[in-house]
Amino acid sequence: MGIIDRLKNEGVLKLYHDYRSGSFRDWSGNDNDGTPSAGNLNRDRYRNDTITTGITVSDSAELRLASAGTFVFYGDFEYDSTNRQALCAKRDAGGTNYYLYLDNGGSNLRFFDGTSDRFAAFSTGDRYLGVSFQSGGTPILYRNGATPISFNNSVSPSADDAELQIASQQNLNGAISSDFSAVLIVSRALTATEHAELYAELDAMVWPSKVTGKVQADIDDSLDTAVQFKTDWGVTESVA
Repeated sequence: MGIIDRLKNEGVLKLYHDYRSGSFRDWSGNDNDGTPSAGNLNRDRYRNDTITTGITVSDSAELRLASAGTFVFYGDFEYDSTNRQALCAKRDAGGTNYYLYLDNGGSNLRFFDGTSDRFAAFSTGDRYLGVSFQSGGTPILYRNGATPISFNNSVSPSADDAELQIASQQNLNGAISSDFSAVLIVSRALTATEHAELYAELDAMVWPSKVTGKVQADIDDSLDTAVQFKTDWGVTESVA
């Protein structure tokens, strides 16, 4: 049994989006499906190529992490000196639970817990960015399943009922530079061994290359009601 199935059986996998499936469905079984506002979805990834929110997930109890957790982003990540790229942001005017982003002021992945903004270095071309934390402790970044890198200080997130945004652009200067193939949220800190295993499993995964039946239905169900959404399967959805 692979690590994704083990995490599901353990009950700690709270969100699993894999955009290579051709949908914004939550494969964790928790119904934390995403709704795209715009962008491009193809066989390899999702990219938000407009100045908008990328993918929105409604608030749920499973996504309110405070004591511990892990965020995993799999794709192709690039430093952008113009735009701050939000990997995931659970924040609104009422408060912040967590906000992980790629900084436009330096090649850093930052973790803002509503009070403190911590950072660890990443590199353009990274395929896997995994962040594990324990409240009151220093988060750890795992790049490509390799040696852990400590953030510069501790975080202490507080649960908040804000919606979750994935792959959104924060500076309103242009499209973001990174591609997202999969996003996972886990309600405990994964070990270095688990990160390495998860990276290998995501990297080896192959989804069907043709949109049919259930996959097409998931795309249809994921669409907002005033969105034109493009895929490289030759399907263009336009809902008035």
